[in-house]
Amino acid sequence: MKPFYVILLAGAAAIASAPPSAPAQSAASSQAHLPGPNRATLRAGMLITVRISQALSSNLNSPGDVFSGTLERPLIADGFVIAERGSRVLGEVVESKSAEPGRAVAELAIRLREISASDGQRVHIVSAPWTRQGTRSPGNAASVYDAPLTRGGAAVIRPGTSVTFRLDETVELTEKHETR
Repeated sequence: MKPFYVILLAGAAAIASAPPSAPAQSAASSQAHLPGPNRATLRAGMLITVRISQALSSNLNSPGDVFSGTLERPLIADGFVIAERGSRVLGEVVESKSAEPGRAVAELAIRLREISASDGQRVHIVSAPWTRQGTRSPGNAASVYDAPLTRGGAAVIRPGTSVTFRLDETVELTEKHETR
């Protein structure tokens, strides 16, 4: 997203190098000739792959709980890098069901709701829920420390898990400019 800043600096250099006999231009009229901010669209259906940062479990998490993660690859739209690989994302638990008699397995559903863009903006998005199901066998704890997460065949998303979300809604973006 650097082209805007290059254009701005080139425009400022052109104004500074105007011949002395040229009439003085106001800053407002000189900026009127500069192109507007870059625009891009994150389209519904776009896939966004995220690495989850903390453990989530149908035993411990409830709808509305917030989780964080990082982008596994740059988020690119309309030829612009919207967010770099490793950019922070936030999501939320949308459903958390424990295994009960009559329900075969536990379920945990999560979705993305925000991405930190390269220009510092927080981009609010809505992704389709991604669902993880628990196991039918209650004894799936890898260690004594996993027991609260996995007790009763809970649905678990471990830290470092890679999840691909699909955008549910289109988002129009406008580049944020630094004021100098």
